[in-house]
Amino acid sequence: MIKYIVLFILLVPCLAFGASALNLDFGKNEIKQGSLETAKILLKADAVQRVPLQKLKGQTLADTLYFYDVSPLMRKEGSDYFEAEAKVIFAKAPETNALGTKFGEEDLLITWGNSQVLPTEAAQGFIFGKFEIPSRPKILLWLSVTLGVGILAFLIIWGRKKYLIKTTLKKKKRALKQELLSATTYQEVVDLWKKKHKFFDEFPQVEEPFKSFEAVLFKYQFKPRQNEAEISQVIEAYRDFVRKVEGGLNGI
Repeated sequence: MIKYIVLFILLVPCLAFGASALNLDFGKNEIKQGSLETAKILLKADAVQRVPLQKLKGQTLADTLYFYDVSPLMRKEGSDYFEAEAKVIFAKAPETNALGTKFGEEDLLITWGNSQVLPTEAAQGFIFGKFEIPSRPKILLWLSVTLGVGILAFLIIWGRKKYLIKTTLKKKKRALKQELLSATTYQEVVDLWKKKHKFFDEFPQVEEPFKSFEAVLFKYQFKPRQNEAEISQVIEAYRDFVRKVEGGLNGI
């Protein structure tokens, strides 16, 4: 009973001085302090111009009621009221169901019917009214930072993967180059010739010089046996091939 007497005392001076009345309809009897609640806003047509609802976003009125979000106003069919949806948080648990405050140059009376705000039974900070709500810009900042860190992590992982692939391919190319230019015996030269297409795929520029060496190799390769002179000719043809191509492979 005392609560409603106090509410009446608050209402009378606000109405007398022409305060704009804004009603929040939560659709339930109990609201918890500190929780994000959804409410329907009811605002009379004559107050719409005086109370810019969109500017309520991110504002805490009288250190008590924080407006996280407010939807655009729509006229309620068949009445002189406008409706919107708001997401709000009670930073404190008011003793009455009304809150008189200033919003810009406008006196504003906010009511929430029979809904009761229940105090949060938690840390000492809530009890002494030190509950703080992060402002909307800070929430957006943290979301941006989180997104930025995620993108940065993706780029680092992607870049590292690309670097490892590039490094692996480079090592493979160097190993093939070393193999192509390092034969010392007749058998190693023949083994190298057997894998010529693998070398051509990686170093297409060596294909033409290789044909000259290959022509000498073919003279003796398919004989049952090769004498020392024939082996020497093949080795010399291979060395001539190396001299022709190694300059073009130095950057690998």
